[in-house]
Amino acid sequence: GKWEQVLELLGTMKQRNVQINRITCNAAISACAKCGEWMKAWELLTLMAQRRIQTDTMSYNAALSACEKSGQWMNALAILGEMAEGRTELGTVTCNAAISACEKGDEWVKALELLSSMAQARVQLDTITLNAAISACQKGGQWVNALEIFSGMAQAVVQINMITCSAAVSACDQRASWSQAMHLLDVMQSSGMVPSG
Repeated sequence: GKWEQVLELLGTMKQRNVQINRITCNAAISACAKCGEWMKAWELLTLMAQRRIQTDTMSYNAALSACEKSGQWMNALAILGEMAEGRTELGTVTCNAAISACEKGDEWVKALELLSSMAQARVQLDTITLNAAISACQKGGQWVNALEIFSGMAQAVVQINMITCSAAVSACDQRASWSQAMHLLDVMQSSGMVPSG
Protein backbone atom coordinates (compact mmCIF):
# COMPACT_ATOMS: atom_id res chain seq x y z
CA GLY A 1 0.00 0.00 0.00
CA LYS A 2 0.86 3.68 -0.12
CA TRP A 3 1.75 3.79 3.57
CA GLU A 4 4.42 1.16 2.95
CA GLN A 5 5.87 3.28 0.14
CA VAL A 6 5.91 6.34 2.39
CA LEU A 7 7.71 4.43 5.18
CA GLU A 8 10.18 3.06 2.63
CA LEU A 9 10.83 6.61 1.44
CA LEU A 10 11.47 7.72 5.04
CA GLY A 11 13.96 4.85 5.42
CA THR A 12 15.72 5.89 2.21
CA MET A 13 15.88 9.48 3.45
CA LYS A 14 17.48 8.29 6.69
CA GLN A 15 20.06 6.18 4.82
CA ARG A 16 20.99 9.13 2.62
CA ASN A 17 21.23 11.47 5.60
CA VAL A 18 18.37 13.61 4.30
CA GLN A 19 16.77 15.42 7.22
CA ILE A 20 13.42 14.03 8.30
CA ASN A 21 11.23 16.83 9.58
CA ARG A 22 7.71 17.43 10.86
CA ILE A 23 6.27 17.78 7.37
CA THR A 24 7.65 14.43 6.16
CA CYS A 25 6.60 12.69 9.38
CA ASN A 26 3.10 14.19 9.25
CA ALA A 27 2.74 13.03 5.64
CA ALA A 28 3.81 9.53 6.65
CA ILE A 29 1.43 9.46 9.64
CA SER A 30 -1.41 10.66 7.39
CA ALA A 31 -0.68 7.88 4.89
CA CYS A 32 -0.80 5.35 7.72
CA ALA A 33 -4.05 6.86 9.00
CA LYS A 34 -5.75 6.55 5.62
CA CYS A 35 -5.03 2.82 5.70
CA GLY A 36 -5.91 2.37 9.39
CA GLU A 37 -2.31 1.47 10.25
CA TRP A 38 -2.50 2.79 13.80
CA MET A 39 0.61 0.95 15.02
CA LYS A 40 2.79 2.49 12.31
CA ALA A 41 1.27 5.91 13.00
CA TRP A 42 2.09 5.45 16.71
CA GLU A 43 5.66 4.38 15.84
CA LEU A 44 6.11 7.50 13.75
CA LEU A 45 4.91 9.70 16.63
CA THR A 46 7.45 7.93 18.83
CA LEU A 47 10.15 8.44 16.20
CA MET A 48 9.37 12.15 16.16
CA ALA A 49 9.83 12.32 19.94
CA GLN A 50 13.07 10.32 19.78
CA ARG A 51 14.48 12.62 17.12
CA ARG A 52 13.20 15.71 18.89
CA ILE A 53 11.04 16.62 15.92
CA GLN A 54 8.32 18.99 17.10
CA THR A 55 4.87 17.42 16.86
CA ASP A 56 1.83 19.54 16.15
CA THR A 57 -1.93 19.17 16.04
CA MET A 58 -1.71 17.72 12.53
CA SER A 59 0.68 14.98 13.75
CA TYR A 60 -1.68 13.97 16.52
CA ASN A 61 -4.86 14.28 14.45
CA ALA A 62 -3.46 11.93 11.82
CA ALA A 63 -2.46 9.38 14.48
CA LEU A 64 -5.89 9.73 16.13
CA SER A 65 -7.53 9.16 12.77
CA ALA A 66 -5.61 5.88 12.42
CA CYS A 67 -6.77 4.84 15.92
CA GLU A 68 -10.33 5.85 15.11
CA LYS A 69 -10.44 3.78 11.93
CA SER A 70 -9.24 0.74 13.90
CA GLY A 71 -11.38 1.32 17.02
CA GLN A 72 -8.23 1.69 19.12
CA TRP A 73 -9.88 3.82 21.80
CA MET A 74 -7.19 3.24 24.46
CA ASN A 75 -4.46 4.42 22.10
CA ALA A 76 -6.61 7.38 21.08
CA LEU A 77 -6.95 8.37 24.74
CA ALA A 78 -3.20 7.91 25.23
CA ILE A 79 -2.58 10.29 22.34
CA LEU A 80 -4.95 12.85 23.92
CA GLY A 81 -3.00 12.50 27.16
CA GLU A 82 0.26 13.05 25.31
CA MET A 83 -1.21 16.14 23.67
CA ALA A 84 -2.25 17.53 27.05
CA GLU A 85 1.22 16.90 28.48
CA GLY A 86 2.80 18.71 25.54
CA ARG A 87 0.21 21.47 25.80
CA THR A 88 -0.94 20.87 22.24
CA GLU A 89 -4.35 22.39 21.64
CA LEU A 90 -7.25 19.96 21.57
CA GLY A 91 -9.59 21.03 18.80
CA THR A 92 -12.88 19.75 17.47
CA VAL A 93 -11.30 17.46 14.87
CA THR A 94 -8.98 15.96 17.50
CA CYS A 95 -11.77 15.22 19.93
CA ASN A 96 -14.10 13.96 17.19
CA ALA A 97 -11.55 11.31 16.20
CA ALA A 98 -11.14 10.23 19.83
CA ILE A 99 -14.91 10.04 20.45
CA SER A 100 -15.33 8.07 17.22
CA ALA A 101 -12.58 5.66 18.33
CA CYS A 102 -14.46 5.16 21.61
CA GLU A 103 -17.70 4.62 19.71
CA LYS A 104 -16.09 1.99 17.46
CA GLY A 105 -14.56 0.34 20.53
CA ASP A 106 -17.98 0.16 22.25
CA GLU A 107 -16.82 2.53 25.00
CA TRP A 108 -19.84 4.78 25.44
CA VAL A 109 -18.75 5.89 28.93
CA LYS A 110 -15.39 7.15 27.61
CA ALA A 111 -17.15 8.83 24.68
CA LEU A 112 -19.43 10.73 27.07
CA GLU A 113 -16.47 11.64 29.31
CA LEU A 114 -14.72 13.13 26.28
CA LEU A 115 -17.89 14.98 25.29
CA SER A 116 -18.09 16.44 28.78
CA SER A 117 -14.40 17.40 28.70
CA MET A 118 -14.90 19.16 25.39
CA ALA A 119 -17.74 21.22 26.83
CA GLN A 120 -15.70 22.10 29.93
CA ALA A 121 -12.70 23.12 27.81
CA ARG A 122 -15.01 25.11 25.52
CA VAL A 123 -13.99 23.07 22.48
CA GLN A 124 -16.55 23.61 19.70
CA LEU A 125 -19.02 20.74 19.42
CA ASP A 126 -20.30 19.95 15.94
CA THR A 127 -22.59 17.47 14.22
CA ILE A 128 -19.80 14.89 13.89
CA THR A 129 -19.00 15.15 17.62
CA LEU A 130 -22.57 14.59 18.68
CA ASN A 131 -23.34 11.94 16.07
CA ALA A 132 -20.39 9.88 17.34
CA ALA A 133 -21.54 10.31 20.95
CA ILE A 134 -25.13 9.35 20.11
CA SER A 135 -23.90 6.35 18.15
CA ALA A 136 -21.71 5.29 21.10
CA CYS A 137 -24.76 5.49 23.37
CA GLN A 138 -26.83 3.56 20.84
CA LYS A 139 -24.23 0.76 20.73
CA GLY A 140 -24.15 0.70 24.52
CA GLY A 141 -27.96 0.54 24.80
CA GLN A 142 -28.01 3.95 26.49
CA TRP A 143 -31.09 5.44 24.85
CA VAL A 144 -31.69 8.02 27.59
CA ASN A 145 -28.19 9.45 27.11
CA ALA A 146 -28.64 9.36 23.34
CA LEU A 147 -31.87 11.38 23.64
CA GLU A 148 -30.26 13.88 26.02
CA ILE A 149 -27.51 14.53 23.48
CA PHE A 150 -30.07 14.72 20.67
CA SER A 151 -32.21 17.29 22.52
CA GLY A 152 -29.07 19.21 23.48
CA MET A 153 -28.21 19.57 19.79
CA ALA A 154 -31.34 21.60 19.14
CA GLN A 155 -30.57 23.86 22.12
CA ALA A 156 -26.94 24.28 21.03
CA VAL A 157 -28.02 25.01 17.45
CA VAL A 158 -25.95 22.13 16.09
CA GLN A 159 -27.25 20.78 12.79
CA ILE A 160 -29.22 17.56 13.10
CA ASN A 161 -28.88 15.26 10.10
CA MET A 162 -30.05 11.82 8.98
CA ILE A 163 -27.17 10.10 10.81
CA THR A 164 -28.12 11.88 14.04
CA CYS A 165 -31.74 10.84 13.82
CA SER A 166 -31.01 7.29 12.71
CA ALA A 167 -28.65 6.69 15.64
CA ALA A 168 -31.15 8.19 18.11
CA VAL A 169 -34.05 6.14 16.68
CA SER A 170 -31.90 2.99 16.83
CA ALA A 171 -31.03 3.70 20.46
CA CYS A 172 -34.73 3.99 21.31
CA ASP A 173 -35.60 0.91 19.26
CA GLN A 174 -33.08 -1.22 21.17
CA ARG A 175 -34.76 -0.49 24.47
CA ALA A 176 -38.31 -0.75 23.20
CA SER A 177 -38.88 2.96 23.72
CA TRP A 178 -41.21 3.06 20.75
CA SER A 179 -42.92 6.31 21.77
CA GLN A 180 -39.56 8.14 21.73
CA ALA A 181 -38.66 6.50 18.43
CA MET A 182 -41.98 7.61 16.93
CA HIS A 183 -41.41 11.15 18.18
CA LEU A 184 -37.98 11.19 16.52
CA LEU A 185 -39.47 9.90 13.28
CA ASP A 186 -41.99 12.76 13.44
CA VAL A 187 -39.11 15.22 13.92
CA MET A 188 -37.33 13.70 10.94
CA GLN A 189 -40.43 13.87 8.76
CA SER A 190 -41.20 17.49 9.69
CA SER A 191 -37.59 18.35 8.89
CA GLY A 192 -37.89 16.69 5.49
CA MET A 193 -35.45 13.90 6.34
CA VAL A 194 -37.82 11.00 5.58
CA PRO A 195 -40.62 10.72 3.08
CA SER A 196 -44.16 10.71 4.43
CA GLY A 197 -46.62 7.89 3.87
